[in-house]
Amino acid sequence: IIQNCRAANGGAIYIYNGSANKWQTQFHMEDGLITDCHAENEAGGIECNFNSMGGNISNDIFEITGGTVQNCSAANYGGIYIIGRYNGNKENKETITVQNLTVRNNSATKNGGSIYINAQCSGTSVLVKDTVIDGNRAAAYGGLGVYTNNFNRPILENVTVTNNTTSGYYAGVFVFGCVDIQDGLIKGNKTTGGSAKFGALYIDQN
Repeated sequence: IIQNCRAANGGAIYIYNGSANKWQTQFHMEDGLITDCHAENEAGGIECNFNSMGGNISNDIFEITGGTVQNCSAANYGGIYIIGRYNGNKENKETITVQNLTVRNNSATKNGGSIYINAQCSGTSVLVKDTVIDGNRAAAYGGLGVYTNNFNRPILENVTVTNNTTSGYYAGVFVFGCVDIQDGLIKGNKTTGGSAKFGALYIDQN
């Protein structure tokens, strides 16, 4: 259990690999509870930053196969924020897996209430499976956000996204790029405010 922790970024856990060298970073979480943590800037629960602008090959792994992230808060990305590499190298086999996870009742005053994944490297694989995202709140991107810019095709399998709210856009699921959705439930997500839009599912392949 990680409880009642505070930081500038990554209120409970912060993982970083910004090296231009061929170093591999791995994070594995099989179970556990992250609760009531706060970040002043980003990621009240977990922040994983693999971002490197160089052309290096580093087969980083972020893997969660169980657990709960709840009641966490931040200015941006109340629950989990994952930043993949931007170099576009197809030889990079970066892996991002979120499975059997419950993410509930997290909040952000700005963007990203629950899980936001930024994966713009063409060699990156993204899988979100058997995961519950419920009751999270933000100004935008209240539930699940995945930004790939069409460099890869994430898989969302049996994901439940319910009762998330925003005061602006994208209460439920937001995807920028291609996506493969296999089963799942999107229900009861709401946007509020005069210009609020996109309560359930928004996919942009522009």
